[in-house]
Amino acid sequence: MEELRSKPLRPVTLRLMIAEAVTGLSRHTTAAHAAAACREIHAWAATRLEIVEPDAEDFDAAIELMERFAEPKLSYQDCVAFAVMKRTRIRLAFTTDQRHFGALGQFEVVP
Repeated sequence: MEELRSKPLRPVTLRLMIAEAVTGLSRHTTAAHAAAACREIHAWAATRLEIVEPDAEDFDAAIELMERFAEPKLSYQDCVAFAVMKRTRIRLAFTTDQRHFGALGQFEVVP
């Protein structure tokens, strides 16, 4: 974490990543609680993060990534995120998904 504090960072996310988080949450709670959490997450993210939207080329690049990496099997959503990161030159990922981010060998993963 000290390394993160010493770098000038621009926190970025995709709406797809917020959707993935809410989907995971919805598996463990009621639909009403998941919807309320979704509203809170969107409100929080809007004031603290830059929200980047994928473009058509990102979706095409994601399909190519899925085809190239059979193991570990990468989700389409993760591949879209990787394509956006490559396009926008983001190299540092704050994630617990070491396996998938590490598979590409293109990103530094924290923590």
